[in-house]
Amino acid sequence: MNPAFKILVILFALATFTGGVSDADTKSEIKPTKLGVENRIPITLDQAIDIALGANRNIIFSANTVTNSELSLEAAESEFGVKFVPTVGTSVSRAGSATDTESNVSVKGAVEKKFTFGPKGSVGPKVVRSDSGEYTTGIGVTLNIPLFKGFGREYNLNRVDTSNHNLKNVRRSYYLQRDRTVVDTVSAVYDIVKQQHLEKLYGTQIEMYQGHEKTATIKEKAGLASSIDVYRAKISIKDAEDNLSRTQKSLADAKDRLKLILALPLSWDIQVAAPVEFEPVDLNQKQAFEIALDNRVELRQAKDSMDEAIRKSKIAKHSLWPDFNLVMDYERAGTAEDFSQSTDFEENIWSVSLTGSSSWPRTAEKAAFSQSLISVKTERLKLELKRDEIQREVRGQLEVLKKAENSIKIRQEQIRTAEGKLALAKVKFRHEMADNFDVIESETELENAKVNLLSARTEYIVGTYKMRSVLGTLIQ
Repeated sequence: MNPAFKILVILFALATFTGGVSDADTKSEIKPTKLGVENRIPITLDQAIDIALGANRNIIFSANTVTNSELSLEAAESEFGVKFVPTVGTSVSRAGSATDTESNVSVKGAVEKKFTFGPKGSVGPKVVRSDSGEYTTGIGVTLNIPLFKGFGREYNLNRVDTSNHNLKNVRRSYYLQRDRTVVDTVSAVYDIVKQQHLEKLYGTQIEMYQGHEKTATIKEKAGLASSIDVYRAKISIKDAEDNLSRTQKSLADAKDRLKLILALPLSWDIQVAAPVEFEPVDLNQKQAFEIALDNRVELRQAKDSMDEAIRKSKIAKHSLWPDFNLVMDYERAGTAEDFSQSTDFEENIWSVSLTGSSSWPRTAEKAAFSQSLISVKTERLKLELKRDEIQREVRGQLEVLKKAENSIKIRQEQIRTAEGKLALAKVKFRHEMADNFDVIESETELENAKVNLLSARTEYIVGTYKMRSVLGTLIQ
C-alpha cells in the first residue's frame, strides 16, 4: 500500500473515532507526522480521552446493556396498553351415536385494556357458524376486578417498577464504566509519558558514559588516569543500556495497554504527549466529604436499592391476601340461519360471578414476606457501609495527593542538591582533584532525581483525576 494513502486511511479512522464525543475539554484532530516517522500517530491527552469515551469496548458493552434494559421497561409498560386480540377456532363434538356429531367455526376479536389499579376490561365482536348452517353473532363487554390480591397500583406496576429500577442501575453502571475508563486512560497516558522520558534519559546517559569512556581511555594512555576509570565508564554504559532495554519493553507494554483502552489496532505506533504542569488541589476534608456525598452515584444507587427492597416488601405483604375476582359479562347476541338476521342482536346475555382461590396456611407467602423484611435491613446496612466507604476513599485520595505534593517538593530540592554536587565534581575533576567516579555518580544522581520528580508530578496529575472520580465530578 502506498505510504501516503495508508496514512490518510489512519487519519480518517481516528477522525471518525473523535467525531461524536462531547465529554472532553478539547477536541483536536489527530494528524499523522511526516512520512519519515513511519506512520507514528501523535495523540494528546484530550484526544485520548475523546477516543476512549467513544470507542472503548467496555463502554460500548455497557451502552448495549442500557439499551436492553430500556427495551425491557418498554415491554413491561406495554402490559397496560390497549391491545387487539383476534381469535380463530374450530371444534368438533359428538353425543350419542357416531353420527351425532356437531362442528363449528368461530372468529372472535377483543380490544383489551388493563388498568394500573388492577381491573381489566375487554370489548369485542364474535361470529360462530355451526355445521347446521346457523350463525351466532354478538358483541360483548367483560370487566374483571380483583377484590383483594391484585388490586392496587403498587402491586400491578411491580414489573414496571422493577424494570425501571434495573434501568437506573445499568445507567449508573454505564456512567461508572465511563468514569473508570477516563481514569484508566489518563493513567496509561502518563505511564507512557514517563517511559518515554526514561527512554530519552537512558539514551542520553549512554552517550554521556561513552564520552567518559573515551576521555578515560585517552587519559590512561597519557598516564593521567588508571584502567579502573575506563572500566567504571564501561560498566556505567552497560547499566544504562540494560535500563534502556527494560524501559523500551515497559514503553511498548504501556502503549499496548493504551491502544486496548482506545480500541486502536495494536500494529499502530502512537506517540503520546501530555502536560506535566498542574494546579494544586485546594480542598479540605470536610468539603470533599460533602461533594462526594452529593455526587457519588454509588450512594444514590444504594439508596434506590433500599427503596426497592421496601417496595418489594410491600408487594410480598400484599401477596398474603387471597385471590378473589369479580367478573361481569354483558353480551348482545343473535342466532339465525341468515348471517344478516343474526346481526339484529335480539338477545341480552349477562352474568356476574365471583371467582377466587386461596391456600392455607400460606407458608410460602409468609416466608417470602419475612425474607423481604430481611432484605430491607440488609440494604439499609449496605447504604451505611457505602457511605463509610466513600468517606474512606475521599480521605485516602486526599492523603495520596498530599504525599505526592510533598514528594514533588522533596525531589525539587534533591535536584538542586544534585546539581550543586555535579558542579563541584566537575571542578575537582578538571583540576585532577578527583577521578571520573565522582562525576559519573553525580550525573547519575541528578538524572535519577529528575526521573523521580517526573514520577511525582505524573502521580499527582493522575491523582487529581482519581480525586475527581472519588468526588463523583469527573464525568458531568
